[in-house]
Amino acid sequence: MDSNFKITHFDPNIDSEESLREAVEKAYATNREFFGQDMEIRVNFLYTREEMDQLLNQKTAGWVVGNTVNSEVNIFSPEVFDKVSPHPKTNFPFTLAHEMAHLFIQKVCGSRYPKWLMEGLPGQVAGQYQNKKLAKEQVRDFATLHTPRDWDNKPGYYQAFLFTHYLFEHFGKEQLLGFYKSLKWNNSYDEFKEEFAKKFGASFDDCQKDWVATLEDENAKMTA
Repeated sequence: MDSNFKITHFDPNIDSEESLREAVEKAYATNREFFGQDMEIRVNFLYTREEMDQLLNQKTAGWVVGNTVNSEVNIFSPEVFDKVSPHPKTNFPFTLAHEMAHLFIQKVCGSRYPKWLMEGLPGQVAGQYQNKKLAKEQVRDFATLHTPRDWDNKPGYYQAFLFTHYLFEHFGKEQLLGFYKSLKWNNSYDEFKEEFAKKFGASFDDCQKDWVATLEDENAKMTA
């Protein structure tokens, strides 16, 4: 039993504590292996959209299935995951690892702009870039995904996952995490591009073009 995480809320009439613990332990192990360290994490399982709304003190979109607050992960139970959201139940373990990764990243690097990288890094940890498709025509200007406000207007998770994976493949984990950690938390898009060029000796715009060239045409089956 791993003492670094604790399930602090679940409904025993719906979930098996043993199965939940197995899922949490696997997600924790994924993050510990990636970041090479431990941290204390609490996990709360939710069962209704109303619970999520109350927790965040707002009406949440149907696609919202998890979040982090301080050292806690709040996520819908796998038993209701596909009932309270459009996401299939098979997405649950990836989402749990993703949300947990936010806490590890906060500890290791802190939270920083750009928002797409703030979401892309957990996507890399959780392996959410796998089996995702994005058409070239669906790629958005990264300037529109830079701040949380920009992102909330229209999230671009697939774009964030896939491009972050491209950067990991080209520059490596330590280089990319070190770069993210070096950024000002509220850097502008232009400042980000300038720092990117200094760190990697490559134009951010050129990297985007190289990545887009690897994507399919408009017949891609999945959208951002």
